[in-house]
Amino acid sequence: MRAARPLATLAAGLAVLAVPARAGATRAAESPPPPPSGEEVVMTTFGFTGAPERFVVPEGECRIYLSAIGGSGGAGSQGRPPADGGQSAYIIVTVDVTPGQVLTIDVGGGGGDAENGQPGEGGYGGGAPGGDDTGTTLNDGGGGGGRTAVLDAATGIPFLIAGGGAGGGGGSRDGRGGDGGPDGRDGRDSGDAGGGQGGTDVAGTGGHAGTGGSTGEDAVGVDGGAGASGPGAGGGGGAGGVRGGGGGGTTSVVGAGGGGGSSYAVPGATFSTSPSEGRGEVIIVSNIPEGACGAPAPPVPTPATPVAIEPAFTG
Repeated sequence: MRAARPLATLAAGLAVLAVPARAGATRAAESPPPPPSGEEVVMTTFGFTGAPERFVVPEGECRIYLSAIGGSGGAGSQGRPPADGGQSAYIIVTVDVTPGQVLTIDVGGGGGDAENGQPGEGGYGGGAPGGDDTGTTLNDGGGGGGRTAVLDAATGIPFLIAGGGAGGGGGSRDGRGGDGGPDGRDGRDSGDAGGGQGGTDVAGTGGHAGTGGSTGEDAVGVDGGAGASGPGAGGGGGAGGVRGGGGGGTTSVVGAGGGGGSSYAVPGATFSTSPSEGRGEVIIVSNIPEGACGAPAPPVPTPATPVAIEPAFTG
């Protein structure tokens, strides 16, 4: 198992993060469990605002439930059908907190679809723009989605970071953007152009150029790389994450998908991909049955097919 590494600045205005090892975290193959329910629970939903928000842990509460999704990727233009953007990561976990503790909630934006002769914009939270078709202006790439994070406001240490989905390539139905996940998925190739590499322990590299095309930009730290631009097509933009995904490459006529962003959560989390499109979201459920200070913590359920997740890092 790899040692923990330093994590770069998550977003402007947030502290440098020190991410502990992910020992004991698992990724479920099936659908995530439902949130706690009952007449007494209190559910607080944070939608996209384009800026960090805060949540104060209520008095008497020592455990809360968190769920988070990143921003999904935007679709490329002119494919039949257009290449879809990738889905974001979806994380569920119950965490230990202290009464009065302040959490920072930073919800990622969805990547924009390519339309009206313009590539898709990158979503807030590190999503990168799609590549521009500088020739016909028709085959532009979709933008990458941004990461969503929940952190301790005092220390900047995250409880979770949900990677975004990447943008689809222009001019092709094949160049789908990569999904966000514990490791971001690579974008799909289109023609002989390469999809952007998903973020993992390191930022993803840009997809290679195909015949007559261009190479996508490499991701830089937590931010995705822009899709390649060229006189025939644009590649999909990479997504934001713990490490961003690379931008998709192009040929002279089609673009490949960008790479998805990687994710992190404290031990006991369940990872999957979000079925929703567009902007991210965070839901906090407090006053749960096992949440009162002094109440025994329930056993952490083991997924049917657990998959070990490598430790996180800082950079």
